[in-house]
Amino acid sequence: MLVEAETAFAEDLLQGGVSGMTVADMRSYLEHVADRRLAQLGMAPLYGSSNPFGFMELQDVQELSNFFERKVSAYHVAVTGSVSFDEDF
Repeated sequence: MLVEAETAFAEDLLQGGVSGMTVADMRSYLEHVADRRLAQLGMAPLYGSSNPFGFMELQDVQELSNFFERKVSAYHVAVTGSVSFDEDF
């Protein structure tokens, strides 16, 4: 049922047309994501759809979290060299 709701939203959004993105492709993508979520829950896929948007594989759809629930360590970035504060700072 969620895929149908998301598809209806995509139809509203894409009615004016978006280059390279059709409602059918969007539905396939939504079905693909739904199948991935079902697999994470140990359930069988419902749709068997492939991802029509290769660029979305670069997105980590596995890690969905509320910004305010993230841990500070999730933003940790390694710094090479030395960092110091002087009087000009």
